Amino acid sequence: PDAHAVPNIVVAAVPSTTVHIWTAEIGEALPQPDRTTMQTRLSCDELDRADKFVFDQDRIRYENAHTTLRDVLAAYACADPASLRFTRGKYGKPALASLSGVHFNMSHSQDRAVIAVSLSHEVGIDMEVRRTLDQPEQLAASIFSLKEMASFDQLAVEDRHHAIWTCWTRKEAYLKALGVGMSVEPCEVSVGITAENTCVPAVGMKDHQVSIETFCRQNATISVAIIGARPDFHWFQYSPAAIAEVATHTAPAFRP
Repeated sequence: PDAHAVPNIVVAAVPSTTVHIWTAEIGEALPQPDRTTMQTRLSCDELDRADKFVFDQDRIRYENAHTTLRDVLAAYACADPASLRFTRGKYGKPALASLSGVHFNMSHSQDRAVIAVSLSHEVGIDMEVRRTLDQPEQLAASIFSLKEMASFDQLAVEDRHHAIWTCWTRKEAYLKALGVGMSVEPCEVSVGITAENTCVPAVGMKDHQVSIETFCRQNATISVAIIGARPDFHWFQYSPAAIAEVATHTAPAFRP
């Protein structure tokens, strides 16, 4: 059997109201034989980009993240991971070249990655491992809308770092779902500075709403945005065995 084959997830069995979120650890260097095998799943462009990293740790994270992405998407596309081809939208959002029905987005921070998959709507995800910020008020003023800044000014000092990570990841997820990149200034949209689910108008899409929700997992803030109504989120920790379990509907989902 093909050593790179992954079980196929029956997409018809995944409700259109569901978003699958895969979490993965990407910081571990593989032994050279395993790394050589892993690299066969990456494209020439991905390998070229990996070779350009100055620091080995950054290269390791990139290779692991993109191999994980291919393994996850291959299960939904019913394809070999190495065979997947990607295109990019006007502002750089990646998409599968030959399968328009599988929407996805990936984010990584330090040694962790998250991948969101929707079979019905465009999706965006952003994750940031939280750290202490220098001059948080100045950062907030550069990315918050006037409405968000008014709410921020009412917060106690000890709550402001958390609000910044929440708002920043929400804005990133929102802009990634729309596929507009930084063509829209973050301060031009209001997504809220708290974690609860919020629906906000979709910039450039009349009569469309974007649903945004934020989760805290360990020391990371993760926000997910989808064009449409709030979905059900099913979370999975990535491993080949977990993909097989999702394919057979036996995987235990978790909530962060």
